Amino acid sequence: MFSLRLTTPFVVLLLSLLPHGLEAQDPTNTIALTPCYQNKVATYVNVAMLGTDSTKEILAHEAVHVAQAKWSIEHLGHCPDYSDHLLLLGDEVAAYCVSSELRIQRKDAEEVNYSTMMRLRNQFQELPADTLIAYWRRGCPKFAFPKRREVHGQDGNSRLVSEVFFCASDIGCLAWRPYVRLGDTPSGSLYVALSGSGEACLVTGMQAASLRVGDRLSCDWRVASNRN
Repeated sequence: MFSLRLTTPFVVLLLSLLPHGLEAQDPTNTIALTPCYQNKVATYVNVAMLGTDSTKEILAHEAVHVAQAKWSIEHLGHCPDYSDHLLLLGDEVAAYCVSSELRIQRKDAEEVNYSTMMRLRNQFQELPADTLIAYWRRGCPKFAFPKRREVHGQDGNSRLVSEVFFCASDIGCLAWRPYVRLGDTPSGSLYVALSGSGEACLVTGMQAASLRVGDRLSCDWRVASNRN
């Protein structure tokens, strides 16, 4: 879903049109909504967004949700059961992948990838970042892996990326352990990029979301320590 505060008239209109039983859903932080209730599905869009440069993207995104709901009704006999957050995440990724085909016409691939990841993080705050990244990469590789480019981080020599790892904790992180130095302070979860020549460096979650094998990354690369 795209997030934006709605105008009061739209909220009142939307609540009056929602099928009975959906009134409890709060639409005030979305600009489009595709509810499914009792095997009926409909899309509601903030009229303020119509005619903007995002209109086609919004409609394309919600059209995917309509198709998903209709498939569930036809094949399973009921609306999608989104009590499973991973099922909802998979469907959202599919919708964002379609709308990104239009968004890419006015934004570059890196911006599309970054903004989509931020929207997914806002929508699925209960899920870990590596889960969101994995679903986005698997569900929409065209935009999850932008074209190879120079990626700038901390000062240091650039290297070609061979792998990217996520560790929930720096304690026991096998990918980072050989590169730990005396004086390093615990940092909690971390993302580790490895080079083809065996060096490693820490990157941000947003960098990790878009990095792919073959990107040239500039950061504080470390050589493995023999003491590990």
